[in-house]
Amino acid sequence: MSLTLDASILFKVNSDEVTYKTADGEMVIKAPKEEKTTPTAKDDGWWSPQNAMTICASVLIFGVFVLIVTSYIGSREHGGEELNKFNLMVLVIIAAIFLVTAGYTETQITPVVGLLSTIVGYVLGKGKK
Repeated sequence: MSLTLDASILFKVNSDEVTYKTADGEMVIKAPKEEKTTPTAKDDGWWSPQNAMTICASVLIFGVFVLIVTSYIGSREHGGEELNKFNLMVLVIIAAIFLVTAGYTETQITPVVGLLSTIVGYVLGKGKK
């Protein structure tokens, strides 16, 4: 590709260099080569995809365990509606912890946490009047 700006300067652009041809001579500017590195198993660091999946699964298993324990204890001492409200709170907290450990960014988590908060607000606000 060549582009002539005026009679005394000519540009020639390649993928890795730009050539300026003027009346005084020729000047070549080369772009620095980018080194492409591929991560190895040793360079993955602590937060590899396998470790992230393990932590996410651990959070979900812990959440199911907590829901089972709270359901068992709550069913012996309280009625159904209070137990449902408490279990919903536990479920929302576990969901938020899961989203954080899954590695979502703040902008991705914000709408989901807003929706979870709306559901909790509706359930806790709805009651006998």
